[in-house]
Amino acid sequence: MAGIAALLLAAGGVAYAAFGAGDGVFYTGPATEIAETGGLSFILADSNIGPCLEVRSDQGMAGGCGGDFDELLTISVGSIGKAAFATGYGPPGTARIEMTFPNGEVVAVTSFATLEEYDVMFFMATLPPTSDNEPLLPVQTVALDPEGNTLATVSRVVGPDTP
Repeated sequence: MAGIAALLLAAGGVAYAAFGAGDGVFYTGPATEIAETGGLSFILADSNIGPCLEVRSDQGMAGGCGGDFDELLTISVGSIGKAAFATGYGPPGTARIEMTFPNGEVVAVTSFATLEEYDVMFFMATLPPTSDNEPLLPVQTVALDPEGNTLATVSRVVGPDTP
């Protein structure tokens, strides 16, 4: 876990001017920064097809629109330039997110942000880049309460060719 940063802002964040999301998707209100670390901003914005969760930096952006918040736990990983990251949300009461990667490394997140209109705990963490600047996908992500009890788990099958 050395070198892993996870710094999140308090509820409300910083409002940004919305801009067109492209591909027939357009923002219907201002974007809100819910987390920032290592030159990356985790953004939530409403659009014509549902909420957009994005990561932005001065080198570009990554993300998607149209999801909802009915899953207990979500995790997305990506990179912009040489900055690799994980973002997502867990259920209310989450005190810790643990992401286990194929190489056995565990990245833990203990800082979360909330927004009044959503009943989830948002998180963002920087990840160590791989040699090709592509982040590894976690094989398991677990949301834990303050006592260490599991609130939700997301797992994926890993085969011999899985990164």
